[in-house]
Formats: sequence, structure tokens, C-alpha cells
Amino acid sequence: MDVFINRNPTGCETFDLEGIGELEEQLKGIDTFSPLDDKSEIHVEITGTWGEIRELLSQPCFKDIWFDPTRRRD
Repeated sequence: MDVFINRNPTGCETFDLEGIGELEEQLKGIDTFSPLDDKSEIHVEITGTWGEIRELLSQPCFKDIWFDPTRRRD
């Protein structure tokens, strides 16, 4: 499985990093219009087999990504 993290205009692949701390430092160092905080939007591209992706998206932390017609995207 491969994960690419992007905070426009550049990004980094997770296999190049030692952990979430290094990822956060990389994202903070990317020259954008605002500092990185918990509300900053980033983009994540995950590439893997369907079995890996299915297992990943079945985790409880992803429960809010599934169809909910009553939810509004703010």
C-alpha cells in the first residue's frame, strides 16, 4: 500500500517518512498561505489492493465517510 499526502502545491509519500511526527514537520514546512493546524485541509491518496483498501475503509475511524443524506459538507 502506498500513501501520498499533499498540502498544495507539494506533498510527500509516507514510505519516505519515519512516522506521523515527521509527516507533520514536512507539512508545516510546505510553503502555503497559512500555517498547519488541525483544521487545515490536506489531500491523501492511498494506492493499494482492493483487499487492503477495503480493510482500511472498514475501520471505525472511517465511519463518517459513508453516504449520509442528512449530513451537510461545510
